[in-house]
Amino acid sequence: MALLPLVNTTTEAIAAYLLDELRPCLWDLPGVQLVELHLAEAPDTAVTVSVDLAAVRTGSIDLEIKE
Repeated sequence: MALLPLVNTTTEAIAAYLLDELRPCLWDLPGVQLVELHLAEAPDTAVTVSVDLAAVRTGSIDLEIKE
């Protein structure tokens, strides 16, 4: 069990948090432009979040959430 620093525990919030935690590990990998994380709470409840690392590197953060 882990306590996450989240305001709510929607699938979207958890996925965005996990992607934000992974981003520093992926930051310096050569050739990585886009990082995408797919999280499924149940077979009919899933979300995909993605971040454009090129945009983050230039200061215009872009986090996209797709349900």
